[in-house]
Amino acid sequence: MQTTFTNWLYALQHNRFALQALSQSDFYQFYATLLAGFAKTPDDKTWYLIGTEGCHLCEKSMAMINTLNLQNNDINIVELDIMEGGDEIINALGASIPILLTPKTLLCYPFGIMDVLMLLQSQ
Repeated sequence: MQTTFTNWLYALQHNRFALQALSQSDFYQFYATLLAGFAKTPDDKTWYLIGTEGCHLCEKSMAMINTLNLQNNDINIVELDIMEGGDEIINALGASIPILLTPKTLLCYPFGIMDVLMLLQSQ
């Protein structure tokens, strides 16, 4: 299992769209494993913004997400600091933050308001 997760992280390092080729069950396995690295458990009503303190892109992304007021759609947004994810996650994804993670997809920066709206419609 860990080797598969490592392979997916490696693929993301080289192609920010790499996970789009995964089946929904494989993506959910990746999602659950990634969240476990942050000591979080999967939750269908929670989206995660992975970033770090002092990252202006992360702050801009969170502000954009907040303007959408996702709570009206029963979605909670939780910020995760990539520094708490462990070396493997930091090394693989650190250059891609901010990252929006939902139970169905992962968006590496850059993403915009239309990308988030499309995710919201697909949930």
